[in-house]
Amino acid sequence: MSDIRAIQSRLAELGYAPGPIDGEWGSMTEAAVKQFQRARNLVADGIVGPLTRQALWPDLVSSLTASVPPPGMPRWLANAIAEIGVREKAGRDSEGRIIAYRILGKTTDDTSTEDGSRPWCADFVCAMLETAGVRSPRSGMARAIERDSRFVRLDGPALGAIVTMWRGSKSSGLGHVYIYAGRTDGGRNVAVGGNQNDAVTAAAYGTDRVVGYWWPRSAPLPKTGHVPAIIRPGAAAGREV
Repeated sequence: MSDIRAIQSRLAELGYAPGPIDGEWGSMTEAAVKQFQRARNLVADGIVGPLTRQALWPDLVSSLTASVPPPGMPRWLANAIAEIGVREKAGRDSEGRIIAYRILGKTTDDTSTEDGSRPWCADFVCAMLETAGVRSPRSGMARAIERDSRFVRLDGPALGAIVTMWRGSKSSGLGHVYIYAGRTDGGRNVAVGGNQNDAVTAAAYGTDRVVGYWWPRSAPLPKTGHVPAIIRPGAAAGREV
């Protein structure tokens, strides 16, 4: 389980006693989870499932689901814009909100790193989709969506489309993933994404390394075509061009 240290840290922050914050699931951690669950009127089984996770991080869940997105804007994009400004902290451990993206996005397949060195662009996009009620790829791999049958490849950009980019080479499997928020006057995509300069930002990227634009099959297919940027690259959340 890749988020044990995050769970231990959150339990300790809330006044429970999970034992050492070491990423190991021991009896003290399980006992602390059960104590927390009883206090929240949850089934005290010691299992950190969706309800327990949401109880551990209620502020993140509520902030991502409370607002109504503007007409024509997918909720996952509205959620992402609201997160602009979240930044990594230096050192061994990730910033708590970034760890929460991993938990909410259910991206537990990538266990290679548990600290701030872990790439988290896919964690962020998966969390934005999941909190909008869309089943995400649930993978920490940036280009996992390309192989997910729940998503269709669009014939062009659309507001809120999930964009994958290649890095190194198209066949490498490496890259970046973000949410499309329009096009700049200079012809660059506005990317709302995580792990962009170690933060959630609106950034401008060229289109030469774009692999594709992806859309959940569970949502009505959008009209494709570039649209003017709805947020200026580098602007604060919610500020329009």
